[in-house]
Amino acid sequence: MMLARRAPLTTIPFSLAMALPVMFRRQHPGGAFAAVVAVGAAEVAVLSWRSDLSVLVLLHTLAASRPRRLSVAGLAVCLLGSVVALARWEAAKVTHAEFMLGTLAALFVGPALRAWLLGDSMKWRRGWNASGMRRPCWRRPGRRPPARPAGRGDRRGGQHG
Repeated sequence: MMLARRAPLTTIPFSLAMALPVMFRRQHPGGAFAAVVAVGAAEVAVLSWRSDLSVLVLLHTLAASRPRRLSVAGLAVCLLGSVVALARWEAAKVTHAEFMLGTLAALFVGPALRAWLLGDSMKWRRGWNASGMRRPCWRRPGRRPPARPAGRGDRRGGQHG
């Protein structure tokens, strides 16, 4: 009884090369993403099938920390790489184009779009919170609290006395 199939020795360098840039993703998100994409392209050319979450993690980091123009370019690279990888790995196995399209959408394009969207919305949310727009207007820097009208009593509806 075979519990797990052993990975060939050629996968070990690719796995290490894909994991190493993840450690530096906060300091150098663009460089880490470029390194993972380069290793991923070599992996598509050499190996028969691999799944690497590090590409999605770095796409999320790129979208969360860089301008949208660069993160959209990273998303386009991921989507193009997904199409190339699926065409390379599954072309011999898939006989109908609709199955290939469904597999592409489910396994590659969907997670890449979600990772980018989550990273981009996280960047937007951080900017919104940093701008102070959630605070009442009198809590923003340079503003005073509103004046309370005289003689209105307290908020519980009772009278002072």
